[in-house]
Amino acid sequence: MIKQLIYAIVLFSAISATAQNDKSMNLRIGVNRSNIKNVQGDVKTGFYVGLARKSQKSKLYTLQYEFGFSREGEKNVRAYFDERGENVLRVKTVHLDYFTAEVMNKFYLIPNFNLQIGPSLGLLVSKYGNGENRVTLAAVFGAAYDINSDLSIESRMKVGVSDNAFTPGYIPDTSNYNNMVFQVGLTYKID
Repeated sequence: MIKQLIYAIVLFSAISATAQNDKSMNLRIGVNRSNIKNVQGDVKTGFYVGLARKSQKSKLYTLQYEFGFSREGEKNVRAYFDERGENVLRVKTVHLDYFTAEVMNKFYLIPNFNLQIGPSLGLLVSKYGNGENRVTLAAVFGAAYDINSDLSIESRMKVGVSDNAFTPGYIPDTSNYNNMVFQVGLTYKID
């Protein structure tokens, strides 16, 4: 948890120090398809929405800072939950809602097309979650196509590198429960 807190402080410090001179604000919106590693269940469809600031460093490289909301989780999770001292098998949908901060490195290899890579930090804001981890870290990989100067379409894969707040019941377990999220959406320039 201390390592995650240090990571969050460094990430937000870097964003605050460099984002002040940026002039391009963008709205991001799209669809999430998520599941949780090592959990028996089905893919859950959610959404993401947020704001992004671009800082073009050269023709080939742009740094993009993002803040948003992401609805993730998994449906039809088969897990044991404690009921009056007994472990009972239940099937339920796990809702994991996060405020997110990401720093994306965008590499323009050909005009209008870029590859993206960067870290993601998520702060759990939903009431659901029986684990201790309210902060998650992920690596994000993706690609985007600029349709015109105001509109882009993007596709990303967010792979959790830290456990999320969900554990399947109250049975001691040493498995990793990382979020895996596939995103498709649009970015629209609003200023």
